[in-house]
Amino acid sequence: MGDDPDAKAGAAFIARRDPANATRASVPKRGARREPPPPRASDPLDPSPTISPPSWIVSRVREDGDMNQYWYSAASIGALVRACAAAAGGTDPADAAADADPPTASTSDVGGRIAFLSSPSVYFALPRHCALRARSAVLDPDPQFRSAPAPPRRAPPPAGPAGSVLGLPATPATHPPTDHWCAFDFRDPEGTIPDDARWRGAFDLVVVDPPFVTEDVWTQYAAAARLLLRRDPRDAPAGDDGGGAGGAGGAAPGGADDPWAGRRVLCTTLRENLPLLRRLFGGALRRQRWRPSVPRLPYQYDCYANWPGAAAALGGRNPELPESSDDEGR
Repeated sequence: MGDDPDAKAGAAFIARRDPANATRASVPKRGARREPPPPRASDPLDPSPTISPPSWIVSRVREDGDMNQYWYSAASIGALVRACAAAAGGTDPADAAADADPPTASTSDVGGRIAFLSSPSVYFALPRHCALRARSAVLDPDPQFRSAPAPPRRAPPPAGPAGSVLGLPATPATHPPTDHWCAFDFRDPEGTIPDDARWRGAFDLVVVDPPFVTEDVWTQYAAAARLLLRRDPRDAPAGDDGGGAGGAGGAAPGGADDPWAGRRVLCTTLRENLPLLRRLFGGALRRQRWRPSVPRLPYQYDCYANWPGAAAALGGRNPELPESSDDEGR
């Protein structure tokens, strides 16, 4: 992490008042003019100078239980950002230090596009002005992520009418998409993902973290991922044209008939869901050794990825979690 801005400001104050003892701690005399505090960001989706990018959403945007929102820990968000940057543009994860303070430039010079499907905490952990964030998008039903939202809710939103899911009405309200957000409804991926070239077949990686772990919900999220992804030429089988979205998994992993070959996916869910995920996303999907910490979630998630070399970013144990004899990925 970088230097403490408050400590820096204190040292500068002392230096101005007493240059001979610039490093000596002192307290300003009563009545002395105090330096104004540094301005804080008014937008809770933009990191303030005192909050590193992976931790601002954890500390400033309240989880909404009615929408099944549970944030990863700050350290886990940072690890996911590094893995995403590496997958999208081939950047060495050790160099893609988006959790540095200030962020390093390495997340600004990768070339891919990432769709963050119900994973806003990872999207907004990308530095605000980095090119990777500018090229990427978040798909989420919560309209506060449409743009610079209002301050975090202090009370849960009113419950939706009968037939609603996650506090959303049975018939979703119309929220026009922006360049970086659309009001994704997992009940209708085809109807809520914009039908244009900026969205469909336009992304090199999809990060998927559904609000539910059931088969019917995961099936809808897999359909959404297929709509969003294009094939990465580094992974696509010979002769593939790289366009469009494939069908259900089930072909030989990585072969020319595997609709997921070259389409990069990163998922987090229960370990018991691995057979389901392989059926939906293809046999190349692997459980990684690294697991995310989700402090308010009552059960442990695993992390899954399907591209060659994913273990380079996700092959280490998460030091936030207790060591397990079953930490090795599968």
